[in-house]
Amino acid sequence: QDVKSWLQAKKECRSLGGNLATIRNFSAAVDLLKNFWDERGGFWIGGSDQGNEGTWTWRPSGDPISKKDHWAPGEPNNGKGHTSGKEHCMELRSNGYVDIPCNFQRRFLCEDVRRKPTPSQKVSPGEISTPVDGSNVTDSNATSIASINEDYNSTSTKGPDTCSYCKEVYTVKT
Repeated sequence: QDVKSWLQAKKECRSLGGNLATIRNFSAAVDLLKNFWDERGGFWIGGSDQGNEGTWTWRPSGDPISKKDHWAPGEPNNGKGHTSGKEHCMELRSNGYVDIPCNFQRRFLCEDVRRKPTPSQKVSPGEISTPVDGSNVTDSNATSIASINEDYNSTSTKGPDTCSYCKEVYTVKT
């Protein structure tokens, strides 16, 4: 089980040539991870409000994250009780984004920022598969193409290989 704090996850993603993932299509991200949702919680992604409380941005780009952008009900709330005022890092859960303390241990989703899809590599809108063996997926509006690399064994049926030459790689660290 590969769980890390947000900062440790960010460092590992960088060592792999990327960053914690920026979510461009929430529904596709949730679908991509559907075989991984369990009692261990969600996944670290690249959102944070560190350094500017209440202003959420994708790191390292600085692109803003609106409070209307797929937050789970009641989020972001910056914590209650013992975590009050200490929730500055973003976790992706199946019901939306959640702000939690950055030192919590979570699985994480890395995005390979060295590679970007070219227009000829896009597939049709709405075409989504959820591989469990390293085959590829794409988001529902064909702007982001991904491949999963992980050590996950599943008996579930894999979706069709939608793009054998995908360029934007997401690595699920579970």
